[in-house]
Amino acid sequence: MSAQICSSQGEPEKKEDKEMTDSLKTVRTRAASQLDPAKAPQTVRTREDQVQNNAGGFVFSVNDMERAKRFLILGSEKNFYTSGQKLSKENAGVITKLASDAEAGIQLVDLITEISVAGRAPKQNPALFALAIAASSPEESVRSYALDKLTDVARTATHLFIFVGYVEQFRGWGRALRRAVGGWYLFHEGRGSLAYQVTKYRSRVV
Repeated sequence: MSAQICSSQGEPEKKEDKEMTDSLKTVRTRAASQLDPAKAPQTVRTREDQVQNNAGGFVFSVNDMERAKRFLILGSEKNFYTSGQKLSKENAGVITKLASDAEAGIQLVDLITEISVAGRAPKQNPALFALAIAASSPEESVRSYALDKLTDVARTATHLFIFVGYVEQFRGWGRALRRAVGGWYLFHEGRGSLAYQVTKYRSRVV
């Protein structure tokens, strides 16, 4: 036998009563600044340093490097509120901004390498994409540093082919890029794994 929820008068609680109670909680005249942030609805801004997210709620903003870190780990998979294409454009904008600064760009490449090598992301695509943007930076020091990390981040032939596809979206084939890709082949040839890499991984998808 199912139990019924009763009001304080002992009468069964009706569905419409519950819905009215919930909706009434959304109406207020008290200033948001006077609310307890822990109890305030997410749709109410309780502090000036909060920003509105794609779901319409207010959250604390994060810096660009933290956003890059989230992208490298989580990628740009679509969610209930935002399409994958929109997320990809937003994340690409953040990565490009960081890569365009000499100091931040070096830090970005270090972050890409750290997350990739440690296996902290379920897919390599975000790291390869971000590395491709860094390898296309207007700052020569960032471009060079990113290409130096190619063998660390692109550890299989599939990774290399994906990186090449991404980097062609942002730049042409200059001498440094050719040298970096050639270096990847020489690295694996020296380890005796080149034929294995190309044969096993060429048709794979990350």
